[in-house]
Amino acid sequence: MNFGLKFLQILLPPVAVAVMILSLTSAYLGYVESRDTLDERLDELAALYGAALVTPMWNLDQADIRHLLETLVAEPDVLGAVVLAQDGRVLARVGETDPANETLVRPIEHQGALRSQQLGTLAFGVSRDRPMTSFLAQITSDILILLAVVAVTVGAAAMANRAIVRELRKQVDERTKSLNREVVERRQIESELRAAKEAAEIANRAKTEFLAAASHDLRQPLQAIQLLVGGLHDSLGTDAGNATRLIGMIERSIGNLGRLLDTLLGIARLETGTISKTLEHFPLRSIIDDVVDAAAPLADAKGLRVRTVATVAWVHSDRVLLRQIVDNLVQNAIRYTQRGRVLIGCRQVGENLRIEVWDTGIGIPPAEVDRIFEEFAQLDGPLRQGRLGFGLGLSIVRRSAHLLGHPLHVRSATDSGSVFSVTVPRGVPQRRPAAAPRAPAPPGSGRAEGAVLVLDDDEAVRGATMALLERSDIAALGAADAEAALALVRANGPPGAVIVDYHIPGPRTGLDVYRDIVREVGCEVPGLIVSGTIVPDVLDEFTRSGLTVLAKPVSPSHLIEAVQARLYPCPEAHPTSAPR
Repeated sequence: MNFGLKFLQILLPPVAVAVMILSLTSAYLGYVESRDTLDERLDELAALYGAALVTPMWNLDQADIRHLLETLVAEPDVLGAVVLAQDGRVLARVGETDPANETLVRPIEHQGALRSQQLGTLAFGVSRDRPMTSFLAQITSDILILLAVVAVTVGAAAMANRAIVRELRKQVDERTKSLNREVVERRQIESELRAAKEAAEIANRAKTEFLAAASHDLRQPLQAIQLLVGGLHDSLGTDAGNATRLIGMIERSIGNLGRLLDTLLGIARLETGTISKTLEHFPLRSIIDDVVDAAAPLADAKGLRVRTVATVAWVHSDRVLLRQIVDNLVQNAIRYTQRGRVLIGCRQVGENLRIEVWDTGIGIPPAEVDRIFEEFAQLDGPLRQGRLGFGLGLSIVRRSAHLLGHPLHVRSATDSGSVFSVTVPRGVPQRRPAAAPRAPAPPGSGRAEGAVLVLDDDEAVRGATMALLERSDIAALGAADAEAALALVRANGPPGAVIVDYHIPGPRTGLDVYRDIVREVGCEVPGLIVSGTIVPDVLDEFTRSGLTVLAKPVSPSHLIEAVQARLYPCPEAHPTSAPR
């Protein structure tokens, strides 16, 4: 017994020191691991909530933003969170965001097909006290355990000491294995997420490339058909009623297909961020009349009345985008109205005008009001059967209105109709400069100076376009490539205008040939680009050129109006350089 106690007295100090070192080492490793795990978890929270906030930030839904922040603050070690708009405004704040605390900042970005757009910033305050508290608690616990071991060892045999050491080592091994399993699982999840993201990006690029190729190829025959049908309609006698009715049906079908392609073009351009707004002052009546004329065939086919409230007001906006907004609202109203009418009008609201589209249609259930502005969203019901469309019209309206900064509102009740409205700034009436008169070529010169030059490699489209111009008493010349176009200019003098298709044979584009013509004649020549492309870089080039762009298929009346509005002789006294 005395020998055993003396043996314990000799053995106890080094054993106690060794056990304490082992305990402190284990506690420190646990602290380092907890600290690293906390850093990784906070980074994951920042990424997760940054991605989750994209949709409510895009829709400016402050309720959803605050709900997400409350969920974030409920996480351990998160003291408070705040979401800032791009201009620095606080959209939502939850919990403590004391600058004295450590703060994690994460940009909220929307990932488009070609580039990302920052919508705002997520910042949240965090506390890193938990790992240190756990570390101190672990040290305290280890010391208490050590003291207990020493106390037990003094009154027990050496076998008890060895059992305790084995148990401690077993706990360390189990903890180490558990941490290793967590690291492996986390790495596997990260790898799967990266693979899913890469697959989504590849699919998105493939979709954009498909739309770009399909849009141009589909628009080419549609353009030729529409122009040829217009020529056939003009050539029929007044007694060919049935043929006229059939041609009208063909024209409406082509118009519907063209609107589908325009919808694809619009959503692709909005998605890739290639649309730029051009603000100007113009009379509101000009776009309302265009929208009503375009909607008349669809309304007549359903027996609906489309009425407008006369206005002389001017607005300050982008003419093309605002017309697209109003047109989509009117088309949507007609599609979901079975009987009654659609009314278009405007009201003055302070310094702004509120354009309203009323209908007597099926209305929108309250639960569906927010969803109708999402991509591919369509209301269920009998009016949906056989209806032509992708469910993208109101999504384009929402995105275009957001781009222009025009507030969008909707009021509706089931079976009582709907009212869609967009608010725009009032414009200042402008004086329009008088158009210069056309100067005919000298008699007997044998030259077609002042004729419209049509550059298109598709023989059917080129021939139909020339025939349409000539029926409208506008002289026309046609060329299939760059060499033929420049040869006609040299032989006949400056054209009155140039209509070009962007895609022509050879390495150069129709826009390049237009610039060559301008340099050849040494003066400004009106130009129109008629193209079906939706490639973002090409659309951006169109915008920089400053030329009028008409999307295929363009109606005969629209094409003639565009040509007549720009046709004038080339003034030799005012030479100009080629457009940008």
